[in-house]
Amino acid sequence: MANSRRMLGEIFIENGIISKMTLQRALDRASSQKRRLGYVLEDMGVVTGEEIAQALADQFGFSRAGDLDGYGFKSDLQKLINVDDAFCHMLFPLKLDNNLLFLATADPTDTKIIRNIAKNHGLEVVLLVATRTEIIQAINRNYLGKSLPGTRKRTVVVAVDKLDTYAEIEKILASKGYRVMVANDGIQAFKMILSEFPCVVLAEKDLQKLDGYRLIEAMNNLPEAKHIPAIMISDGTSPEEELVAYDRGFFEFIKTPIDHISLMTKVKKAVDAFDKAHVFG
Repeated sequence: MANSRRMLGEIFIENGIISKMTLQRALDRASSQKRRLGYVLEDMGVVTGEEIAQALADQFGFSRAGDLDGYGFKSDLQKLINVDDAFCHMLFPLKLDNNLLFLATADPTDTKIIRNIAKNHGLEVVLLVATRTEIIQAINRNYLGKSLPGTRKRTVVVAVDKLDTYAEIEKILASKGYRVMVANDGIQAFKMILSEFPCVVLAEKDLQKLDGYRLIEAMNNLPEAKHIPAIMISDGTSPEEELVAYDRGFFEFIKTPIDHISLMTKVKKAVDAFDKAHVFG
C-alpha cells in the first residue's frame, strides 16, 4: 500500500497548483536545507497551508477535519494528549466516541506518537487532517484558553536555566515596555512560541529537554515561527561559538554577564526584523 501512495509533489502538479520546474526547485531546496517539501513550498509562496492539508489528506486517504471547534471538545481529552505533545506533534483531539478517538493531525507521517496514544489508552485512532494554523489555534483556545492576538508584537520569550540571568533580562526589557515570558526548558519555550506569539526569543544554548540549537531548528522548520528572530545567550567568549550560533540560525548572539546597552540594541534590531517580516499580523 505504501509503495502505491502518490508523492506530495505529484498531487500538487496534478491539481495544477505548481509546475514540474517549481517542484524540482523545491525538492533541491528541501534536500539542501534538510526540510520537508511542504514547508519549502509554503515558504516559496506557491502553496498555502490549506492546499498542503488537502494534498496530505488525498495522499493518505484521510478526510479534512474542517472546523475543529465543531466536534465539541471536552477537557477530558487533555488526559489523552498533553499540551506539550499537542504542540510538538501538531495534534488536536477532536472527540472520543466509545473507543474511537478522532484526532486532527497536521502530519500524518508522524505515526509513532499516534501508535503510542492508541496503545497507551486502548483506543482506535481515526485521523483527520488539519492545517498547522488550525491546530495551533485550537490548542490555544481549548487547552490554554487563549485567542490569537491581534496586533501584539512586543512579547519576548526568554528561555534560560539560570533564573538570575532571566531576572536581569526581564528587568531591562520590562523597563522598555516589553512583555517578558520565562521558559525553564526548551520544550516549554517551544510551547510559548506557539502560544504567546513573541516578536523575539532569547535562549541559552544548554537548555534542558530541547537545547538551544534544537529549539532554533524546530522554529526554523515551522513557517509560523521561522521568521521570529532568536538571540543566543552564552557565557562562551570564542568567535567560533558565535559563528556556529549564526550558522545554526540564530539572529544574534549575546554574552553573559548581560550588558544593558548591548541587550537593548540587539533586541531592537530583532524586533525591527520581526516587524519587516509581518509575522502574526
